[in-house]
Parts: sequence; structure tokens; C-alpha cells
Amino acid sequence: MVFAPLLLRLGPRGGGAGDLPPGTVRIDPGFVQSVGVRSEPVTRRSIGQTIRTVGTLAHNDRQIAWVNTKYDGWIENVAVNYLGETVEAGQVLFDIYSPRLVTTQMEYLQAVDYAARLETSEYPAIAERARSLVASARARLRYWDIIDEQIATLERERTPRRTLSVLSPVTGVVVEKMDQALDGMYVEAGMNLYKMADLTTIWVDVEVFEHQVEAMRVGQRAQVELPYRPARPYTGFVRYLYPHFDERTRTMTVSIELENPDLTLRAGMYANVTFDVPVARNALAVPEEAVIRGGARDLVVLERSAGTFQVAAVTLGRQGGGMWEVLDGVEEGDTVVVSAQFLIDSESNLRAAISQLSRGEPQGGLPGDDAPAPDHRHH
Repeated sequence: MVFAPLLLRLGPRGGGAGDLPPGTVRIDPGFVQSVGVRSEPVTRRSIGQTIRTVGTLAHNDRQIAWVNTKYDGWIENVAVNYLGETVEAGQVLFDIYSPRLVTTQMEYLQAVDYAARLETSEYPAIAERARSLVASARARLRYWDIIDEQIATLERERTPRRTLSVLSPVTGVVVEKMDQALDGMYVEAGMNLYKMADLTTIWVDVEVFEHQVEAMRVGQRAQVELPYRPARPYTGFVRYLYPHFDERTRTMTVSIELENPDLTLRAGMYANVTFDVPVARNALAVPEEAVIRGGARDLVVLERSAGTFQVAAVTLGRQGGGMWEVLDGVEEGDTVVVSAQFLIDSESNLRAAISQLSRGEPQGGLPGDDAPAPDHRHH
């Protein structure tokens, strides 16, 4: 198919009265319409960026509790002996026989009896001293994690118990245990026997590259999906940005906190993580397809009027969401071509203007521009 010839002409070097501005080309408006040239106004907007990465689930360190004793003794009647068991706060873990506990129980009962005998003493100071002995013996039991209910049972039965029960301090899951079987083991004060994790919240540690770190903020929303449950997304928030980089991978660790109400998320799982982060706010922006990337300069084609186009060199900023931030080269309200730039380029001398700007030459016509422009026939 042969089109009618189109008279295309660049503005002359330096311009002049009645001439087109430098770097400007005029094309038959009918041809512009036939090739589907599309343009959009340059506006101010927020530019977002999507960052996709992977992470590993980990326990919430703030919800980890170790179970140990503050005295020596022998473990008996273990009630929780398996990894992965769920326990409630106050649930019996095991009984323990400790000679020190037996002695302290006896001292407490003796102090209670002594205070009862002196309650009606005619010497108030002596009665007060007896009550202070009771308080001291009771505090010693409390310091050893003997709870008020156990102390009340001791007072009611008036007999020291050979063994006392050790209770779970938290609700959670047993994630570590000292040995395969605890029954009969001798333990010393401070020896960690269980590690309990509250799984109602869990952390996700992800890696982000250096150029993505600036977009990360504490409180930033993140969407988390598990490979085995892609239809169930979780929403979390950045809780901490680690202050160091991995020298080998050049990445930084970002920690996300997730709610885990059904306790299906467990440490060690892999997750796909997506951040939608703003990279520029109230910025002059043009669509990505409007930008012609050059080695020396980046260019856009502006539509000045019907059939009149001008090449403009631009300084680009941030990129995201299909948009480029423009720091210099266009103004708000300018109209930029976002389609058919290359059709315009191939049908006109616009290629020359782009070439000149890319090389940093002065904007204007080509050498010999005073000669009539050649006709173009298109096949």
C-alpha cells in the first residue's frame, strides 16, 4: 500500500521568525490519526514500586520462654515430653523432688504455727516479728516459682509435700527440649529444660537488595504467601530493619511480623513476600513507554499542537508502577506521546532530532536543512 507523500520538516538550526522551534517536526494530522498516536498530559502523582522477595518464617523472640528451675532436684511424673506439644499457661509440666523445697515448706509451716501462737501475745512487737517470719518464708517459696494456690494447699494440709509441680509460665508450643526423656533426670538450678514459643504471632525474615533498602520503612505493609497455600495471603508489617548487610549477597535482612491466629504458620517455612512501596510523592511523571532511553540522554516526544511534535531531553528520577519520575525537561500540563513514537520516527526527520540530542549537539536542523525536505513513500 502506498500513502500520499508527507512534507516533514525540522525547525532550522537556531530557529527564526515564522519557523518551527528547534527540535520540532510537523506531520500531517491525518497521518498522526491513522497510525494511532496516543498522548497523555504530564501530571503530578505518587509513584509506587513493587518489590518481590522470599523469606523464612521464624519464632517471635519476644514470645519465647525457657522453663528451668531455681533449685536442684530430680524430675518425676513428666506430663509434657514431646516436641510440638501445645501447653497452656499454668499447665503441669512435671513434678520435682528437691530437698531444699521440702525444707522450705517445713520452715514456712513452722513460721505459720509460731505466728498463730503469738497472735494474742501481750507484746505486739513479738507478734509482728512472728508475722514477718511468715512473710519471709512465703516470699522464699514465691521466689522459687511456687504459686499462691500451691502455698494455700500447703497451709490447708499442714504437711510438706515431697514433690511439687512445675507449671508452664506461658501458653505456647514446645519447640525445644533438653533430652529425649526427662523422667528421672537430675537437674541443677538454671538448667533449661523446655523452650516454649507462643505462635499467635510469627516473624518473617526476608532479604532485600541495596537499591531497594531506601524504600523500606518500619510499619511498611507486606503481603505474604506460602508456596503450599497460594490462595491464602497474609498481611504483615515491617517491624525491624537489620543494621548490617550480607557481604556475600549484598542484601539486608528485613523482619516482618504476622498474626497467626490459627497457628498454621511454623518456623522454618518458606514464604513469598511482596512489598508495594511509594518511591516518589507528588512527582512529575510520564509513562515508561513515553521515554526513549539514550546512551547520553533520555528523551520524550511532546505534542505541541495537532500534528506538531518536539523532542525534549529529560532528567529521570525514580521508576515504578509503569511510570518514570521526571526531574527536569517537562512541565506539568505538557502533553507527551506514549505510543507510536517509532512510527512517527520512521515517518519523519524526528530521528535526526533524537540523534542530535542524544549526542549532545545543539538542537536544530540537519546540515543542509535549507534544502527542500525529500518526499517519503511508505510501503
